[in-house]
Amino acid sequence: MTQSASTARLNSLAALDGSVNTLGFVAAQGGSPATGDSDFFMNGLSQRQLFSFDLSSLPAGARIESATLELYQSRVAGDPYGKLGNVIVDHLAYGSSLDASDYSGGTLQGAIGTLSTSPTVEYKSVDVTTAVEGDRGAGRTLAQFRLRFSVRDSNQDRATDLAFFSDAELSNPGQPPQLTVRYRD
Repeated sequence: MTQSASTARLNSLAALDGSVNTLGFVAAQGGSPATGDSDFFMNGLSQRQLFSFDLSSLPAGARIESATLELYQSRVAGDPYGKLGNVIVDHLAYGSSLDASDYSGGTLQGAIGTLSTSPTVEYKSVDVTTAVEGDRGAGRTLAQFRLRFSVRDSNQDRATDLAFFSDAELSNPGQPPQLTVRYRD
């Protein structure tokens, strides 16, 4: 019997997405989540965005064929791509809350893919199939990811260089963070 293919579009969990900066400030509810540096306010101050998706709606025996992280880049400030590199994704397990340690901790695998290489305002996507398969295989019910720049977190030039990706609370209408999972049950 041939297994049917299904697709699940999972929205990020509002309470578990946001950003953490180098001073340990967590913006999980509201704020202005972004990835990059805020050198204008304090030289060396940088932040990273985090996103969490609930995998529990996927059938227990489902075989994952593909998983794609889709995030809407709503704007940029300064020149983050010219000064800090490309936006890359880390696979994390930070659990049921965001805290200061999530800026660099909880990493299962760093740099699993490149999400964005340009300041173009649009949806950006990256294949995260291996990460989602790993989460399911380890019995984790959450797929969690962190965004950061590939070259440096801050260039300490006293100018702000940020990329803003919509989170669940502040998403532009119709452009929430999503994890699209194709599977066979």
